[in-house]
Amino acid sequence: MRPAAPAALPPHAAGPPVTGAVAVTPTTIAPAGGLQGTVVGRGRYAIDRMLGRGGMSAVYMARDLHVAGRLVAVKEMVDQFADAQERLEAERDFAREADMLATLHHAAIPTIIDRFSENNRHLLVMEYISGENLEHKLEAHGPFDEETVRAWALELCSVLSYLHGRQPPVVFRDLKPGNIILQPDGRVRLIDFGIARLFKPQQKADTTALGTSGYASPEHYTGQTDARSDIYSLGATMHHLLTGRDPSKFPPFQFPPVRDLNPAVSSEMAAVVEKAVRTSHEKRFATVDDMRKALEPKRKKKNAAATSPARTSGAPPTPRPATAAANGHAPAAPVPAQGSQTPPVTPAPFAFPSIPTPQQRSNPSNTPAPAPAPVAAAPTPAPIAAQPAVQAAGPGDRGVQRGQARRLRRHRRRDRGAHRG
Repeated sequence: MRPAAPAALPPHAAGPPVTGAVAVTPTTIAPAGGLQGTVVGRGRYAIDRMLGRGGMSAVYMARDLHVAGRLVAVKEMVDQFADAQERLEAERDFAREADMLATLHHAAIPTIIDRFSENNRHLLVMEYISGENLEHKLEAHGPFDEETVRAWALELCSVLSYLHGRQPPVVFRDLKPGNIILQPDGRVRLIDFGIARLFKPQQKADTTALGTSGYASPEHYTGQTDARSDIYSLGATMHHLLTGRDPSKFPPFQFPPVRDLNPAVSSEMAAVVEKAVRTSHEKRFATVDDMRKALEPKRKKKNAAATSPARTSGAPPTPRPATAAANGHAPAAPVPAQGSQTPPVTPAPFAFPSIPTPQQRSNPSNTPAPAPAPVAAAPTPAPIAAQPAVQAAGPGDRGVQRGQARRLRRHRRRDRGAHRG
């Protein structure tokens, strides 16, 4: 007997809360978005609130009751298959795609934690990413500056290059501002891989045209998508971020020139965007790595100019010319560098005093004896202090000076003896 539905359920919910323990086959399938307050995954994930909803899917924030209540994101997808075989195939496709997503390891891709199906609902549990999607940012902020968009585009090129390099390649197929989360640290992350598909070369066309009008390439509708389809969607996203013009509100495949809507954008950036959104996929960038190279040069040159020093570190500073002092005196003599040789000081020549002869001393009556020369009158050698302060006498110079002093003392003694005699 089927358990009765609780009276508190909203009118559109035909069955009881979805849990892993009770299997219910409601007469009508409730649309996505009614799981708040329930526990799913056999009692493991407690749904707190809905983060977003679109079409037949919804995304919730939940707590993992098996791992310390950590926050996770749960994506709910509801099928409306009337045929049991079609439903079985859809469940197999969901399981295969979820397992493929679980093998992806990139900083910009949320980690897949779990997957399961309950009551015609397929749920994918993944890492919870805090932040705000760029669609909401555009509504609140308006167009973004070129360098900000360039930085985001380079990060998106990196993750798309990783996806396209897988074997077989993974085509994201629904790149748009609403599927890009801007984290508090400024990095961007891709979300909503629910429609990601493995590209199979043997397929002539995709079985379903998936994507968002305005961001989806022409081959989303008429042929098989490939890596160049993601390049188109990235170009459409950049056009929206730079100009504020939402392509989903206009006929598809129509993008006015970027600079007509925002003249502040450089011609180089505008050319990258306009090449990415060309209708013919053969005229776009061949690979996302080619698009990344087209975005990089200006950023590198600007960074190099900002980080280059005014002069090469380690270069000698510019010598300053010598100038006279402000008071008019000549500048002081330069001090010799440490280790340089000082030229020897040449002392002034010594002049001996005049001494009377014996004849003059023996004839005092006829020739008056000359007055003894005062000691102070005798010339003295130039004092050492009179030499420049920076020219200190060497050992040889000091010896010469001492010899002169000895000779001077001897002559003085002779003079004193002569006067006494």
